Amino acid sequence: MEKEPLAVSTSVKISKHLNNILILRDLFFKGNLFPAYSDAMELPGCSGNYHPDYIGPVYDIPEGKIHECLKAIKEILNGL
Repeated sequence: MEKEPLAVSTSVKISKHLNNILILRDLFFKGNLFPAYSDAMELPGCSGNYHPDYIGPVYDIPEGKIHECLKAIKEILNGL
C-alpha cells in the first residue's frame, strides 16, 4: 500500500481544520461574537462574561446551536 506524500496529507488536514474554524466563526458572528464565546466557554465549565460591558447578551443563535456546532467539528466530546 502506497502512502500519500506528507505535504498532501498535511494540507488536507489543515484545510479541514480551517474549514471547522470558519464554521464556528460564522456561527459566532451570526449573532454577537462575545456573548456567543461566553456561551461556548460555559460548556467546559468556564462560566463568566467574556465580553465588554457595553455589549449586551442578546443575539440570534438558537439555544444549543453552539454546543451542536462544537460537537460536529469535534472540538468537544459527546459527553459534554
